[in-house]
Amino acid sequence: MTYILDLQRLWETNTSTNSVQTSEARKKNVVSVIVVCIANEKLLLQVLQSVLAQQYIREVIIVNGEEAPSLEVNLAAFTRLYPKCHVVTADKKAGLAAAFNLGASHASGQFLLFVNGNCILPKHAVNTLLATGIRKPTPWVVGGAQQIQDKPAWGRLTKLFNALDVLKYEKNDNAFLPEVSLPGGGFHTSSLGPECLFLSAQSFLELKGLDRKCFHSTFHVDLCLRVHFAGGGVYRAKEVDLTTPPQLEHSLRDHIMMEWQALCGRYHFYKKHVSANTSIFLKGLHYGSLVLRFMSHCAKRFFTNLKRPSPSI
Repeated sequence: MTYILDLQRLWETNTSTNSVQTSEARKKNVVSVIVVCIANEKLLLQVLQSVLAQQYIREVIIVNGEEAPSLEVNLAAFTRLYPKCHVVTADKKAGLAAAFNLGASHASGQFLLFVNGNCILPKHAVNTLLATGIRKPTPWVVGGAQQIQDKPAWGRLTKLFNALDVLKYEKNDNAFLPEVSLPGGGFHTSSLGPECLFLSAQSFLELKGLDRKCFHSTFHVDLCLRVHFAGGGVYRAKEVDLTTPPQLEHSLRDHIMMEWQALCGRYHFYKKHVSANTSIFLKGLHYGSLVLRFMSHCAKRFFTNLKRPSPSI
């Protein structure tokens, strides 16, 4: 249960020291962090260490839906070492959005930070996220840019597209969506990734939480849309680059379950936000693409399992 995280190495390219210029934030810890467990225990503990190293943390609520007795024992030992941490048991089949909602129901902070169990926070991440959104009078949600580590070619392409997306908001949209005039700075964006979402507890209550029917596939986009509809803003914080190392491989059964949840989540999202304003032809294309995506992903994983060599006895 002893894992050493080299935070200095992870943070050497992120040395922002933006401070929140509010006496309230300086007087007390105001941020409740909700972390959802993953099967990769070593990576999860690194994520928790990166969270505990942040400023303004009131509590860390760990939502455990993994069916792993060893993880339960180690989390119990971890919470004894760090009194700010609390473990809440969840149903793994309920999805990531439901797990976040469950964690938020136990939170007491003025601000909520939702972190997936594979997302390592950079130095001063909470400080910068808080500074970016704290002065906004309307509903808001803030996130960071994703950095994928040790991935194959497809992962590197994803990282490239994410980087281009950040540059798009920095360079092309500034004429229409200027930089946020806040101590932390930031850029307007249409949506944020699910790995890191930061907003006020009051906004979370007003928006009635995350849509659990979106599961883990579209709840973040749904949240950003509802913030836009409420007249608020969605921002990507400056200098918050989220590190997401690869997780352990899931079993074929778990993979199919996750793909089914993704299918149901996207179907619910389309029905909620797209179908009412779309022709029958485009509806057919949307829903047909969902089925093809589900079948192709399951088939790819099935044939990947067949190609793997059998373990030697």
